[in-house]
Amino acid sequence: MRGSTTRRANLREDLKAACPKGVDVYFDNVGGEIFDLALARMNLFGRIVVCGTISDYNAPSPTGSGNLRAVLVNRLKLQGMIIFDWKEPLRRSAEGARRLFRRGQAQIPRVGWCRGWRMRRAG
Repeated sequence: MRGSTTRRANLREDLKAACPKGVDVYFDNVGGEIFDLALARMNLFGRIVVCGTISDYNAPSPTGSGNLRAVLVNRLKLQGMIIFDWKEPLRRSAEGARRLFRRGQAQIPRVGWCRGWRMRRAG
């Protein structure tokens, strides 16, 4: 996204359209400009989980956020998460999800501007 003002403006507008009432919970594994755009849409007392900063992985020097003021002003809770800390709960959740899928009680539709995934009950 670096150097692309048009892409950044489009993403900002897409995020605003997808979340017109703001964002309560944001799971970030990108960092950089994407993180800053999400920070700008966060609601009061929102929560952010940081699981990665892929935008900085190959950067000569980490960029950091230019919008940490949003954490203060919106009283956000920001917490890092390493997947290995959740190995056992993840295993149990995956087993439960598999059971729901096998029974036809859950499905995974494509949703939203980010082509993310979510689980919802079928029927």
